[in-house]
Amino acid sequence: MFEHASRRQVLASTGSLAAGALAPAVRGSTGGNDGGTTPDAPPHRWTSTYDRSPIDAPTDTVASDDGTVTVAGFTGDDVAPWVFGVGEEGERRWGTVLDVERPTPIRGVAPAGDGYVLAGTRSEGQDGATVTLFRVDGEGARQWRKTYDTPGEEPRTNGVASTGDGHVLVGTALDSDRQIAWALGVDDAGERRWSTPLSEYPVNYAFSVREGVDGGSLLTGSVRPLPTESDPNPPYDGWLAKLGSDGERQWAERYSTQTAEGSGTVHIVYDAAADDDGYVLAGYVAPTFSGEAGRGWAMSTTATGDENYSTVVEPGDGGTGQLVGVCPVTNGYALVGTGKPRAANRPRIWAIGVDGSLSRNWRFTRRFGDDDAVSDAAPTGDGGFLVVANTGSTGSDNTNAFTRKYGGDPVSTPTPTPTATPTETPSPTATPTPEPTPTDTPTATLAPTPEPMTTDEAAEESTPADTTSGDGPGFGAVGTVGALAALTGGTLFRRVRSGGEE
Repeated sequence: MFEHASRRQVLASTGSLAAGALAPAVRGSTGGNDGGTTPDAPPHRWTSTYDRSPIDAPTDTVASDDGTVTVAGFTGDDVAPWVFGVGEEGERRWGTVLDVERPTPIRGVAPAGDGYVLAGTRSEGQDGATVTLFRVDGEGARQWRKTYDTPGEEPRTNGVASTGDGHVLVGTALDSDRQIAWALGVDDAGERRWSTPLSEYPVNYAFSVREGVDGGSLLTGSVRPLPTESDPNPPYDGWLAKLGSDGERQWAERYSTQTAEGSGTVHIVYDAAADDDGYVLAGYVAPTFSGEAGRGWAMSTTATGDENYSTVVEPGDGGTGQLVGVCPVTNGYALVGTGKPRAANRPRIWAIGVDGSLSRNWRFTRRFGDDDAVSDAAPTGDGGFLVVANTGSTGSDNTNAFTRKYGGDPVSTPTPTPTATPTETPSPTATPTPEPTPTDTPTATLAPTPEPMTTDEAAEESTPADTTSGDGPGFGAVGTVGALAALTGGTLFRRVRSGGEE
């Protein structure tokens, strides 16, 4: 008889999900390597940095119909919520750091009327953590904050999505010897509607949530079944769960892939994009928990979760990487993540263009800083996509946030305005000097950044009647980085250090 995993093993497995080793290309699919950059890869349009403090962590982004995006995360040693708007050419239009009394890392952002909601977890020192939702207006000014009870102890919030006339938050928690996933539905005022625990397996992870193709919400993540005599060490399977508008589970599916050396041990689905017929998924696969990283993994499914296509990819021949975002773009989808080709010393931005059957149209790996870590990606409305990432410098613990656009419309060229010369002045008329016109593949020129963002004054708190402060150890200002990296696949701040330069 096999018992459930111990609390120590559950906690250890949380960190192990960020590890993973190499997986060979999948058999019988569109698997293969993605080395180099193909000639038809979308051009780089612009790059913007947003440096506020030694620690800047963009974690999630949401696109607007007008081509702008909103980025959320946390910043500073005090792990304060951070949100800012990015214009069509990379300029920061507004930005706010929310004033909080405890470290509150933000892991999700979603539209809310003329503003946004930010989902995270507020630390309560060493005594627990509380699921937290902020609402801000269209320029980041705080309107309210609410906190919630969730099933289990030591909750961690991993994502939020707009669904119908409200929002759904997802995350993980501990319940006895189990790692459970949870989902929480709220209305547009932040009032709780329903709460759903997802604890079918000894280990359950919910890493992101998206609106379903037919309403409701789609959760992505990973689960590990109960060990048996015939399978004493079962793998972590990729996982989807579909909830209705009332939070009731409609279906759930597990996924795995066959590699050249057999089944992988770790499968994670990090993100999903919906179309009329189903979903395109992005994630990660590896044969063991040891080693650095695994390979990118993509799937497409029907609206009810039946698998259509699957592929395992790598950045270059023998490279390592993981896919964390999927964006609809011109002629298909962009699968985006962090990759490290075998010949490279540093991790890079990695993207692959696929059609609905996951056949590859283009690919690239491109470097910005020393250690680039992609946390999310969003479509830009003009057929391109925006990469949200942080980067570090060798020998430094500083991390800087940046966004980079690929494809879509070129950067506009300002038209110079001639300076009029007074008629009574005999001096020659000044001739304006036109600025050069950018090409479709400009160099990495940083877009201008406005004045430093201000910190908002704390607004009046609103706490529903079912709110508690939670139990169990919370995030410390230093421990937050490691905890978040473990719970979300390790894309934030996970450095790949090696000697020498590329």
